[in-house]
Amino acid sequence: MKIKLIIWDLDDTLWQGTLAEGDNVRLHERRAVFVRALNNCGIVSAICSKNDHATAQKTLESFHLWDEFVFPRISFTPKGEVIKKIIEDMHLRPVNALFVDDNVHNLNEVRSVVPDINILDASREDADEILTQILEDNKHVNKRRVEEYRILQTKADDRQCQAISNEDFLRSCDIRVSYAYRMDNLDFANRIEELANRSNQLNYTKSRFELGQVTELLLDIQLHHSFAIFTWDRYGYYGLVGFIAVAQTTGKVIHFVFSCRVMHMGIEQASLAYAEKMLNLYRPFPDLDLSAMAIPLPDMKPDWVTTVEFNEARTLILAKEAPTIETDSVIRIIFNCQSGGIAHFSKYRDILEFDNYPRLFIISMMLDDGFLDQYYPPYLVYGAGADYVHIGWPEDVRPLLEQNLRACALRFCQIFGDNDRKVLVLLMPENMPDNKYSRHEEFGCPRERAIQLNNVWREYAAIFPCITLLDTSDFALPEDMLDVNHFYAGFLQKVAQRADAWYESRQTSCD
Repeated sequence: MKIKLIIWDLDDTLWQGTLAEGDNVRLHERRAVFVRALNNCGIVSAICSKNDHATAQKTLESFHLWDEFVFPRISFTPKGEVIKKIIEDMHLRPVNALFVDDNVHNLNEVRSVVPDINILDASREDADEILTQILEDNKHVNKRRVEEYRILQTKADDRQCQAISNEDFLRSCDIRVSYAYRMDNLDFANRIEELANRSNQLNYTKSRFELGQVTELLLDIQLHHSFAIFTWDRYGYYGLVGFIAVAQTTGKVIHFVFSCRVMHMGIEQASLAYAEKMLNLYRPFPDLDLSAMAIPLPDMKPDWVTTVEFNEARTLILAKEAPTIETDSVIRIIFNCQSGGIAHFSKYRDILEFDNYPRLFIISMMLDDGFLDQYYPPYLVYGAGADYVHIGWPEDVRPLLEQNLRACALRFCQIFGDNDRKVLVLLMPENMPDNKYSRHEEFGCPRERAIQLNNVWREYAAIFPCITLLDTSDFALPEDMLDVNHFYAGFLQKVAQRADAWYESRQTSCD
């Protein structure tokens, strides 16, 4: 059984003796160890006990256990409806909950109200062995969820006290959602895998991942659009609560999965609308194909959900999800939508930042000072070829001409050289087969243009000592790329290795 929640009785279950009868109760030490250990493995514990709440709380505090529980429901009322409500408020399924009690009458009463719940007679001789097995089955999980469910506990208590509609309550929650797009998600690959493989109720596509598959999908931006969803509101931060992946050519939604902690908040509907909007930014996109959805999406228009762009929420999210990554970076990868792949393979991921939509540098920003509001650390890795296509330039200076690139590149070198920064400029490969050079009016770059604009950088690199060139013609192979502007993961790894070596060489020369 896949247990996510254990609901504990107290008397003669978690401790020995009956509190209401004035017994000097003694803690069941082994079960206290279970509660703490299970919390560390992502299995939370709640309480359902027929006792005086204040007295039971004081007793648990004396055992240093009170803070280990969520949803403590302690009162002299029948347990069936209480436990049904606990499971509903925690947005879990009864099949994922276990009720532990020494009283067979209580166990049967709860089972009659919640038929699918798992029950365990605490007086059984093998009760602790069963709990040990649950712990053993989940020892590979290193995730405390107590605070996450405490947010739901506070929200459920507030909702019960307010005589307003559910929609009005949701509006009062100030729900915020942010979406990490494509390679930004590489920092969260493990969490996405865990979410998809753990979620059942809100795994709309019933999809699962094998080890490493998430990273492969996120790196393959030629075939997939992907979105990781992060949520918070006035009650607290919920974390990474959803993931969407869409096949780029067909618009088919192949992964659509959410955490049960955001059930009934409208996050799924808001996220689907955001994904559709994002896909249409690039070119007209057909309606999303939802044929893989095994669970119907509830009909809801969540006007109470506010979108926060990922670049605005990035510091908050990384502090929670990837705290080893420094906010004040030393290196910045500027390679348009492929920046995240290079960052992923770099040994210096913890001290670098990378570009992705909408947090981008493009060299045409040098025309109107649009670059000034961005942060540039001491070391920059810049993929020049990303700016060799017409689409990256303002309409009033299209088509891209050498004189415009030359003017921007010169200012780039002057500004970053004057500020004592070091820049590694990656040149577009010039020696690939003809079919690797697209002549698409907006997105393509012919070979002759690649050579012409690479030569501009060669000229300036000879003048400005802050510029180091990395000529991808020296190590790129045809099988490394879809075309000269879109590389596969193996080539991004090669670039990362060379960028790391460049950074190390500059450190050595400074010493």
